[in-house]
Amino acid sequence: MSRFRARTLPDALRSAADADPDRLAFRFVAGDHVVDSVTTKALLTRARGVAAALAEHAPAGARAVLVYPPGLDFVAAFFGCQLAGMVPVPVHPPDQVRPARTLRRISAIVADAAPAVLLTTEAIRGMQSAMATVAPELGVPRWLATDHLDGATDGEHAERTTDEIAFLQYTSGSTAQPRGVVISHDNVLANVDMISRAWRLEATTATASWLPLFHDMGLIGHVLLPVAIRCESTLLSPVEFLQQPLSWLRVLSRFEIEMSGCPNFGFDLVARKVAESDLAGLDLRRWRIAYNGAEPVRAATLDRFAAALAPTGFRRGALTPCYGLAEATLFVSGEPAAGGPVAQALDGDALAGGRVRKTDPDRLGARTLVASGAVAHGLEIAIVDPDSRVRASNDQIGEIWVRGPSVARGYAGPPDQTRETFAGRIAITGESPFLRTGDLGFLHDGKLFIVGRCKDLMIIAGRNIYPQDIELSAEVSHPALRRSCCAAFSYEAADEERIAVVIELQKDSAAEPAAVAEAICAAVINQHDIPLHHVVLLRAGSIPKTSSGKIQRSACRAAFLDGSLDQVHTTEHARAAAEAPAGLDRAALREMSPDQATRALEAYLCTAVAMLTRRALSSIDPGLAIERIGLDSLTAADLALTVQQNLGTPVFISDVFQSTSLRQLAERLAVIARRAP
Repeated sequence: MSRFRARTLPDALRSAADADPDRLAFRFVAGDHVVDSVTTKALLTRARGVAAALAEHAPAGARAVLVYPPGLDFVAAFFGCQLAGMVPVPVHPPDQVRPARTLRRISAIVADAAPAVLLTTEAIRGMQSAMATVAPELGVPRWLATDHLDGATDGEHAERTTDEIAFLQYTSGSTAQPRGVVISHDNVLANVDMISRAWRLEATTATASWLPLFHDMGLIGHVLLPVAIRCESTLLSPVEFLQQPLSWLRVLSRFEIEMSGCPNFGFDLVARKVAESDLAGLDLRRWRIAYNGAEPVRAATLDRFAAALAPTGFRRGALTPCYGLAEATLFVSGEPAAGGPVAQALDGDALAGGRVRKTDPDRLGARTLVASGAVAHGLEIAIVDPDSRVRASNDQIGEIWVRGPSVARGYAGPPDQTRETFAGRIAITGESPFLRTGDLGFLHDGKLFIVGRCKDLMIIAGRNIYPQDIELSAEVSHPALRRSCCAAFSYEAADEERIAVVIELQKDSAAEPAAVAEAICAAVINQHDIPLHHVVLLRAGSIPKTSSGKIQRSACRAAFLDGSLDQVHTTEHARAAAEAPAGLDRAALREMSPDQATRALEAYLCTAVAMLTRRALSSIDPGLAIERIGLDSLTAADLALTVQQNLGTPVFISDVFQSTSLRQLAERLAVIARRAP
């Protein structure tokens, strides 16, 4: 049960305006200037003007798509829908750089949501005809510009109930087709209550954000929460932050902000782009909640960020990793800790087997995970085996299931989507319903750790491979590569799972693409013992992302398979590897004696190495030490791929380098082939 007296969002706005009409509610900053601001009373007046205009065009309960650039017009329109009893549907505004991509997404949401009206600004409404030629669905709903409406005192619908739909939050996650999450008023206020409890937020708390307001983190964290708890919110444009990360820090210092945050890539961008000389005069001692969520939280990023901002008085203890998703309204876990974020080094091999085992952070193969804090008050978390749907043991990784008052009622689309995601039932005990998040993780010492996504998990020869690990290694392998613009995924070809990496090059990179691809392959091989079948280098700004900036792995995979990626260079490994002799496959090897299988594999390996190293077959001595044959990491990866593709026998780089010679490798492979299923 929420601590707030307000039971709905319209009630929260009216109560705030009645209690303190002259209190600043929102300001919008561009550069060093406050270009727009509203008090609680002024916001209510502007929202009533929108509500009055809506009453002339659509009935209560209808849906309204909101297409706005960054600014307070969006805030007024959102609350105008609330007062009019309509359901707002926030979407990404048209992108001037890549308009076709954003228009396709807006069009898909309009087609799914079937709105009665589309709310926007005069400037965007003037583009309606041009946009409708690209996306015909945009010509169907009535367009209404709200940025020049007069305030009004009428137009409000009757009091809304707590279980009514407050808004639809469209989320595509890592898939191409957006789905509308149905968020009720009690969902929102319960989640706001959870956030304010966990982070000790009060009416005196000052918040700031550059996050897009059509996304759940920006909308709930910096529009709805400030209205509900009656605190001040400062907003700036996402584009301004991306172009000049220092602008965020200046806002935080100037307005003495206590709560602000973003996904991990934002912290990484600040740490890389902001020089110490830029920090002169900035005071970030008041910033006590620097939340980091919506994508993997990386320990190295937190370390660099804290060190970079230390001259401003920023405290490491302010860093607050958190976890959430739109289907739970927003917030699921996260808490500030005086000592800073909690990180745990885990055994990589155990993780690959779905188990949790602590290890030394300096040990080879160790993987460091950052805790996403304690579970929010009022929520229940279950770690469940996604296949058997049985609760996982304490040392087992499982799917994160959630239930509680902030879990949404479902999707606006077909009922089977809602049943699959929102009606999780734990086997044996029968506990239900749970939200199946699709995320993998575990609980340790009361804190939630996120490992990866179920649907993104790659299983190669029995090993669990998490794309985030591959992506991080690829991103830092060469200075010509863009951070947070990489996708790793698996695909099936020739009856086997293969791994590809697609990643953007820096816009003005002069690096040789083949050398960049080679660096990526070497990094992934050396750090993960995983050979890449494909590396695709993309033009800057072309990798598929969601409206909130998350990489769409599924869309990347689809574009890779259909050849529609905007690629600069492609490297395909082992494409021309030596073919196995006729009749030599895993089944044939099983029928041979150990000596026969070893001799057959030895001959094949010599032929393969000769081709890969472009040497004469007669020069390849199977008894010679591996390191003397001339196999580097990349060639060893190609050799491993050759064996996997042509013999169907699983083999890793470690199998190659742990063998003293090709002859011993042949003996090892003969054993693997005979026992493999």
